[in-house]
Amino acid sequence: MTPDIAFDRRITWHGSSPSEHGSRAELCFKARRGPETVICRAPLRAILNALHTAATRKGALPLDDYSGLWWDPAEPGWGLSITQSQDNHVFVAWFTYDAQAHPTWMVMPQASWKTAVALEGALYRTQGSAFDAPYDASAFSVEPAGTLHLEFASGGGATATFTVDGQTVVKALRRQPI
Repeated sequence: MTPDIAFDRRITWHGSSPSEHGSRAELCFKARRGPETVICRAPLRAILNALHTAATRKGALPLDDYSGLWWDPAEPGWGLSITQSQDNHVFVAWFTYDAQAHPTWMVMPQASWKTAVALEGALYRTQGSAFDAPYDASAFSVEPAGTLHLEFASGGGATATFTVDGQTVVKALRRQPI
């Protein structure tokens, strides 16, 4: 059984207004767990500076784990496979078709979180040996192809902006239920 914990939080101003010279804000937390009460006060500026420092040092942190298969149900045959690690590193594989309608793979091995719901990175086009032939290391290649920007929405949707070989396309995506 989890004990009940009640939180009371507020921002208090010292001074007549936030813009008054010498005024300051404090963030106050009061937590009650059974008969115990803990009060924590900290200058709001110090908390905001700490949050800003952490965000700039590590980049934005995502709201959720967006791992899975993503596609447009109205356009079967292509999609994205997104893998997000516990450290929020993301690898994206895009299985699609090129301008001649040949199947092709592109990958985004080092995506960067730009906000809590958006990431972007460089796309690379890959090629290799056919699955039914002996592996030939000389057939393997990775070439820069463009960029990918993904923005996730609530409710399991996302928008993908692909720029490949100078052409930009925007697609609506859904997480594929498994």
